[in-house]
Amino acid sequence: MKKILVILLLISLIFAFSLNLVSADDTKNTSRAYELAVDFTTKHPYRKTASEEGVKASEYIREFFENLGIENEVQKFTYNAVVSDNYYYNTVVEKRDDQNVVGKIKTNKDTADTVVIGAHYDNTFESGTGTGFYDNGSGVGIMLALAEQFKKEHDEGKILPFNLTFVAFGAGEYALRGSEHFISKLKGEEINSILLYVNLDTIAGGDNLYVYSDEVKTMQEDYFLNIARKSGVKLNPPPANKGTFYASISKLGYAHAGLSSDNVSFMNRDILSVSFSSFNWTAFVSDVMDESAVHENVLGTANDSAKSIDEIYGDSAKEKVDGAYTLVYNGLREGGFADYMRRAKRENTDYSLLTSRYFVPAIGAGFLIIVIAVILSLSKNYAKKHPPKKEDSGFSGEERPHVFEEFD
Repeated sequence: MKKILVILLLISLIFAFSLNLVSADDTKNTSRAYELAVDFTTKHPYRKTASEEGVKASEYIREFFENLGIENEVQKFTYNAVVSDNYYYNTVVEKRDDQNVVGKIKTNKDTADTVVIGAHYDNTFESGTGTGFYDNGSGVGIMLALAEQFKKEHDEGKILPFNLTFVAFGAGEYALRGSEHFISKLKGEEINSILLYVNLDTIAGGDNLYVYSDEVKTMQEDYFLNIARKSGVKLNPPPANKGTFYASISKLGYAHAGLSSDNVSFMNRDILSVSFSSFNWTAFVSDVMDESAVHENVLGTANDSAKSIDEIYGDSAKEKVDGAYTLVYNGLREGGFADYMRRAKRENTDYSLLTSRYFVPAIGAGFLIIVIAVILSLSKNYAKKHPPKKEDSGFSGEERPHVFEEFD
């Protein structure tokens, strides 16, 4: 009897151990967000702005929403693009057609409160090896994975107390035209109902995962940093010297990493936002920004592909993608999220002056006015302390001589 019990115990232990092995192997599987990013960029590697391939890429996203049963629409828009062989001459303007893809999951609560989650899907680089995985297939993959999970839970009755809108922006690589169009179509009450815009752009490469929300510290930034601590995700806030003056110069607008994506369109309308990206804000070795203090930049090169990213960054690329997904999911599922964001909206700081294209010229003009005022003030004080002498004035106190006597 004892032998039978021992044998049964051994069998149980072996079975349990085998389950643990399976579980351990499962944890190594690529995340759903990463899988979707790989699938999207493999099927549509060349998504140049306003191209036929871009249209096919947008259809991939629309069909994804459709298959999930998510209400969807394609927003078509036209914009003027400046085309030139040389910066100083031969400039022409051509009209281009592009599209956004919008998916919506509506709450069953009586509220217009909405969280918008967005990522641009177009890219600028065309090559036999580059697929725009980092910029921005990664953001699209995270967005689609979130839509899939939230729709699944919605169908199971785990309904969020606010609406969700997912937007894949076209023309993100050309002056953020897609996000500008999306906001231009919203009415005043629809803009006011947005609790938060979540931006997902260039997440996989680089040394660190960052969250950016504003030029000043914000409640929404603190919120996600706290979610990161709870979730065990390494998330970095931007450094204190984010480069406001550098970014304010219109010709160098993309020098500021936090102000280089579709979150800017929302910030310009005073909508709360957070933007997730991965690079290395503190390296800043090149003229603009660096992704890594160790590796060469991947953006805009033939190495911007899932294969190259995996070879260069290994598991850290998946960890950053998983991390961004986890932060957004847990952040929206956290109790009190909506109330917190409503309070953050009330206490939101108006910083628009700092990022206005007129900020630097205004500072320069103000400085010039101050200099002129100081010079005039000093001149006036000097004149009071040093009045001209009589012999220097040309007046001796005698009667003025009649120069033109013949006319007197």
